Amino acid sequence: MYASIRDGTLLGGGYKNLLEGLRDVGLSAVELEVFRDSTVRTLTLAGAGFSLTGDKPLNALKTHYDEHGIRISALMLGNNFNAENVDAEIAWCVTAINAAGFLGVKAVRIDSIMRGEREMRLDARIETFTKGITLVLEATEGSSVQLGIENHGVSGNQREFLDGVLDRVDHPRLGTTMDTGNFYWYGYPLDTVYDILAHFAPKAKHTHVKNIAYPEPERGKQREIGWKYGEYAAPLPDGDIDLWRVAGFLKSVGYTGDMCVEDESIGRMPEAERREALRRDAAFVREICG
Repeated sequence: MYASIRDGTLLGGGYKNLLEGLRDVGLSAVELEVFRDSTVRTLTLAGAGFSLTGDKPLNALKTHYDEHGIRISALMLGNNFNAENVDAEIAWCVTAINAAGFLGVKAVRIDSIMRGEREMRLDARIETFTKGITLVLEATEGSSVQLGIENHGVSGNQREFLDGVLDRVDHPRLGTTMDTGNFYWYGYPLDTVYDILAHFAPKAKHTHVKNIAYPEPERGKQREIGWKYGEYAAPLPDGDIDLWRVAGFLKSVGYTGDMCVEDESIGRMPEAERREALRRDAAFVREICG
């Protein structure tokens, strides 16, 4: 396993660009968000982007990152398989996956959040998501790029939803982007969080690593979804979740991908403290990756 960081998380440290941030925190791998116009961030220019459509821009993107010795660990999509224009969502996903294949990026994060999901029954959510991801897989048949559904949002953190989709689709390229903090955010007691993370570790294609430090009386009980998350989100070494233990789950099943820093506590810190927090996060994840 190896350490990486989300581009948006890194820029939360106030760096002028991704390259400055990566050099400061001591990492050489970054997950890139794919914007709705199918562009991703450059390393050196704020606000500029490379297109993921066409061989010429993809070659320019690959050369740019290679020249600076930076690995793209994953591409991150914010897809919605219950959008009004589902065809456009599918096409956007396919563009990103094809680009990942061209670039040698091994994983794409797939979002589990869907429009109107809170009003949908579990079986309807599973059916809608399954239909969307199946179309994406069919359209990228022959690709080696792995797709990881993140446990994200209200419905996506339900173990029954993730199991339902993965069981129905049953495709070797489809698994999870295992977010270490989101099940805890959802309200599961800490012991249950470990059970769920161990359960999904064999399906992990990619990860997001975050942590939360709740008051001791709250850790072992079911809480309401998102309970005081903005107050208790924590730097990775400081939260309740034993990330060494979680890394052990992944190592035990042969996972060799990245552990991607996603510290959502830095937004409430004074700017002067954010970079030091990200340095600590990066050093910690490098250590647990071994």
